[in-house]
Amino acid sequence: MIIGYVGRIAKEKGIRVLVQAAHILPDVTILVAGSGPLDDEVRSSAPANMRMLGRVADPRSVYAESDIVAVPSLEEGQGITALEAMAQGCPIVASDVGGLGAMLDNGVTALLVPPGDPESLARALRQLLESPVLAANLSVNAYKVAARDYRLSNMMQSLYNLYSNVTQSP
Repeated sequence: MIIGYVGRIAKEKGIRVLVQAAHILPDVTILVAGSGPLDDEVRSSAPANMRMLGRVADPRSVYAESDIVAVPSLEEGQGITALEAMAQGCPIVASDVGGLGAMLDNGVTALLVPPGDPESLARALRQLLESPVLAANLSVNAYKVAARDYRLSNMMQSLYNLYSNVTQSP
């Protein structure tokens, strides 16, 4: 089984939490795609089951190879990785923080865990690995939400409506 991570290798992205969770899940391969200020620290503390891919030009290959996508952020605005994973039909385990908590519905489109808690992250990842039906349901629901709410045409229409309302305000 393979867990994917796509993002900056930085404190706010919760990469240290993922490293700790990887130690709890020694039988699972974890792909880490990205680079950042914690590259050296993560490489030196990562267990053998964690594969550091560095920066990848197209993250779709990582999503395609992953059974689950982990988004262990400690701080998060929009959550582009989660949106990309939703659009690729990947089940997600994410921290319930910032924009992630607003965008993802726990138990419906993803499993949400407390930020900074490697045990909860590992438990939720294991739950999805051991429950393919739940993982498939989360994937389907998340894909539907991404297609409905985050389509370029829908987002452009929302932006147009916003600007129209602002310019027509007294």
